[in-house]
Amino acid sequence: MFAVEEALGGSENLDNLYRLGALIPEAVFAGEWWRILSANFLHLNWLHLSANMLGLYVLGRIVEARLGIIRFLIAYFFSGVGSMITIAVLSIVTQVPELICVGASGAIMGLLGVIAAILTRGWRRERSSLPEINWHGF
Repeated sequence: MFAVEEALGGSENLDNLYRLGALIPEAVFAGEWWRILSANFLHLNWLHLSANMLGLYVLGRIVEARLGIIRFLIAYFFSGVGSMITIAVLSIVTQVPELICVGASGAIMGLLGVIAAILTRGWRRERSSLPEINWHGF
């Protein structure tokens, strides 16, 4: 999708991001609900894309190894959509509706939450120290 952004006018062009589906709270509440999903696949620049891909590589591998591909994808999807809904609602509530938001950072932070849940569940089950993760095996 980043290549499409670049080809159609650049990833830092706000009009281009709007056309491609960036999250704009006013547009979402006016009926353009698809922006909640599409904004997860757009990125502002190479640094933004690279940082998200690195986070996905590191955290995604841990979650996928523990939950399997299907549950990983479900967690990733709902984290991304949930974060965009939260941003849209908070933007309206705090009266900053002209906000524009793109990126998968919310979905990736959701994976961090899943890792915390996995570790907490293991700790509660064993009532011992936090379970170890083989960081070198990923």
